[in-house]
Amino acid sequence: MLALRPYVVLVGLFDAVTAAAQFTGTVAAVSDYRFRGVSLSQEKPAAQLTVTYDAPAGGYAGVFASTVEFAASSSTTVQIVGFLGTAMPITSGVHADVGINYAAFGGALRDYNYGEVYVGASSGEYSARVHYSPDYFGVSE
Repeated sequence: MLALRPYVVLVGLFDAVTAAAQFTGTVAAVSDYRFRGVSLSQEKPAAQLTVTYDAPAGGYAGVFASTVEFAASSSTTVQIVGFLGTAMPITSGVHADVGINYAAFGGALRDYNYGEVYVGASSGEYSARVHYSPDYFGVSE
């Protein structure tokens, strides 16, 4: 039994170094682009693209793009959201998430650009985030 211990430790070391950085991407066509319960496509289809980088230590960054159409502008334009954050364990099974993002709109919707910071927590299938923006969708309140 003692002869197996170095082997078990060696296997454990190989397992510990398997974490690696990861790039992911998605392309989607949605029937209605809804953001926080509001249609950003006037209940019409939208095309979307997401590219994300996840670091082994918990950091992440990415960009999301979607076609949008607001009632204020009858033409379709694009929304691009860049984001940067980190997720870290608080206790066994509970993680914190802290980050920033910036949403930029094309065309006549540039006044809707906004940045925000967020903090959140997750455990299993449950998660919650609080977002703060000093100029959300062009409303300085």
